[in-house]
Amino acid sequence: MTTPVSLLDLGAEPLDSGGTDDAAHDGCTTVRLARAGTVHRVALDLPTNAAGSAAVVTTQGASLAAARPADLHGAGTTLWSALTQGVRLGDRPTGVLDVAAPERWTHVRVLLSPPEPVSKVRVLGEVVPDPSRLEGRTVDVLAQDSGAVLLDYSGAPWEAPVPPTPLGTGPQTLTGTGSSGTGWEPPSTAWSSGSAWAQWRLAAHSVVEHIEVDTRGLRHPPAGHASVSAMDATTADAHAADTWFPLLEAVSLRADRRYRFSVARPRPATHVRLDLSGPGGLARLRIWGRITGHGVEQMRLRWLNTLPRSDVAALLLPHGLAGHAVDAFVTARPYPTLDAAQAAAHRVDLFTHHTPYFRRTAA
Repeated sequence: MTTPVSLLDLGAEPLDSGGTDDAAHDGCTTVRLARAGTVHRVALDLPTNAAGSAAVVTTQGASLAAARPADLHGAGTTLWSALTQGVRLGDRPTGVLDVAAPERWTHVRVLLSPPEPVSKVRVLGEVVPDPSRLEGRTVDVLAQDSGAVLLDYSGAPWEAPVPPTPLGTGPQTLTGTGSSGTGWEPPSTAWSSGSAWAQWRLAAHSVVEHIEVDTRGLRHPPAGHASVSAMDATTADAHAADTWFPLLEAVSLRADRRYRFSVARPRPATHVRLDLSGPGGLARLRIWGRITGHGVEQMRLRWLNTLPRSDVAALLLPHGLAGHAVDAFVTARPYPTLDAAQAAAHRVDLFTHHTPYFRRTAA
């Protein structure tokens, strides 16, 4: 299986185009992410007058879910953490900045020197959802809102510095190369073997119950047939051919239809693969299931490992406890298990009994 590739556009929404009252933040462009998550890349389009001036770019992230509008750009740097620092873009009108910071952010801002507002900001990464809103109910475990990630797909343009985004908000909509309306029409290069495919990592270890295949909104005819298979990486070798099992045998597709299929034998899975046969596209795919106890624990662990320090303090600090305990807990991350995270919290006298994120869950 290929290494996960970040193709997820978190849907940056511009909040400020620079020119704030704080002179130190002139040239600051702030965006609120459509969903909080870890940031892999920030792609920029510079204004025409900045493209040839050897602009220097700094990007920062913050967790400001409850912040006032005035905090977004006028506050000091204590609310913001560096994602990239002082990158020279040369004479290029665009720039792609790789980000290594592991924290979960709600906002990203770009500071350009000499001070200029950025023409366009695109933030790419992975959604990190709050586990409490997903556990104990049937959810779309393939939705990017749930934390699913596209790993690979036929015809993927690997040479592009920022791959086109084959995901939409909410239900998985393939809108990358060869996009057709709201869906995906794979390019001719994807059909060299007579079929096209896409492969995802689900939001978490889940038992799949229903599959929804949608052909509505396509500009051209849908693929002739679609099938879905799955694999459980917790118990199987991801590289072995016999580890994949069918969730949905090949079904015939017609235009402008939404199909819903029950899975005959629900089984736990961590990955799914969509196969299309016969040239044509698909609007969207939804995989409905319940996250297992193991999956919930992994989501809780990721949540604890990616929360910024300020959020960890709000989650764990009892009233009056010194902040150095939070610093010690955050510095020791990432934790391999929930038990390790809880033990580390207890060593520095952090309360954990009032939050569900440290609890083990029955499978």
